[in-house]
Amino acid sequence: MNPKTNANSLVRSFQNPVTGHQFDIIQDAQTTNGALLDMEVIYPPQSIEPPRHYHPFQTEHFTILEGEMSIRINGQLRVYHAGESIEMPPNVHHSMWNSGHSPTRMHWRISPALQSEALFFSLATLAGEGKTDLQGKPSLLYAGILFNRFSREFRLSNPPYVVQKWLFRMLAQVGAWLGLKA
Repeated sequence: MNPKTNANSLVRSFQNPVTGHQFDIIQDAQTTNGALLDMEVIYPPQSIEPPRHYHPFQTEHFTILEGEMSIRINGQLRVYHAGESIEMPPNVHHSMWNSGHSPTRMHWRISPALQSEALFFSLATLAGEGKTDLQGKPSLLYAGILFNRFSREFRLSNPPYVVQKWLFRMLAQVGAWLGLKA
């Protein structure tokens, strides 16, 4: 899967063919010297709730442009509508999805950028290669490779990080031994 470059105002654009999420990158780590990843993302209707997770070093800022977004923060569920914004500081456990009946378009900023775009692109690529389930989740070995590589950007809420670190490192080693790459 190759990202498309749009000369108008986007750095690049790509889609996860399984989840249907469309990523339109406005500014990336390279154009902002690592300061942020600035993008618009379209969530298809009735998307599924992803695993609860957190970002240990990044702040996320979301503005709903069209539609609605269900966001669970520390166990509390709220539906955000067009025009509403939310800022997610580092280490806040959350999940978000479009439970509505129409697409949701959202402006999303992540700072610092770190390798967040590479994480989203890797998941989309694995989906395009048939290496995820029907919900877009990678197999255990690919998850180990991804979560080991992108632990500065993304961590699951459970199990505790020390367990994840050990588990994903071991799975990544097995994946590498089998010649898998994410």
